Amino acid sequence: MSADRAFYIASATKPFVAATTISLVEDGVLGLDDPLGKYVDFPHSTGVTLRHLLSMRSGIPDYTQAYGFTNRVEEDLLRRRTRHWSTAELLDIAASANPEFAPGGRFAYSNTNYILLGEVIRAATGKTWDEVLQERVLDPLGLERTLLPTDGNEPVVAAGHTDLDRDANRDSLAGRPYTTVVTAAGPAGGLVSTAEDLTAFAHGVFGGSLLAETTLEAMTRVERIGYEREYGLGVSVHQPDLRTRTIGHTGAGIGYSSVLWYAPEHDVAIAVLVNDSVAEPEDLAELLLRQVLRQPARKSE
Repeated sequence: MSADRAFYIASATKPFVAATTISLVEDGVLGLDDPLGKYVDFPHSTGVTLRHLLSMRSGIPDYTQAYGFTNRVEEDLLRRRTRHWSTAELLDIAASANPEFAPGGRFAYSNTNYILLGEVIRAATGKTWDEVLQERVLDPLGLERTLLPTDGNEPVVAAGHTDLDRDANRDSLAGRPYTTVVTAAGPAGGLVSTAEDLTAFAHGVFGGSLLAETTLEAMTRVERIGYEREYGLGVSVHQPDLRTRTIGHTGAGIGYSSVLWYAPEHDVAIAVLVNDSVAEPEDLAELLLRQVLRQPARKSE
């Protein structure tokens, strides 16, 4: 293991998709209050806007919570089979369940929202979401080790660990085809990245060099409806140490866990990547945040 090793970052992918979407909004290609049905034919699209998708307020069911879905993906890994999940399959799973609430009614985390955003980006640009991500986020920020793995473009990553065969011992995913997980996650959690790229992304996006001030403010604004999670547009906004405001996201996938935080008042970015499903990287991230903020400020040279 080394500090520059690549990991699957799971749902820490979502801020990348959100930044790509908001970049398209800035250029007038998309509108935050555009109806989903303008771009995607989906049964539960009535009343749903792109803002609802980004902020997890659409009410659209989470396909990953469907009975047996995760077991099927793990079975693919266990049997060393390569399975490609299509976007249509994932959306069909979500469409088979009833909406949880009316759009905008409350917050409910749903990976389906980001699968749909990937389709919105494709419909609006004629390119895949990861191609647009490359053009609008990765290339401008110089992030050379962040990518969506595809056949023939699979980077060397730290071997994940999870209990695939349910024998109470975690198994190594080294050498196993991960295609089934990447295609089952897509824009909801399929990216590979490094700690260096993640912190560079945080400085570039949350630090204000990539997006306009007004759109960045909209991205990080939290509008609560009752007691619920503090979530903006593709980002969590909270105070892990009860005093320092951070912007970022966590990720939890089969064999991997991740955390990305940016503290705007201190211009500090922290990324923690773990190759284990049951790890708690937020604990380490909080310890790192506390340690960094205790250090005396460096004098300008």
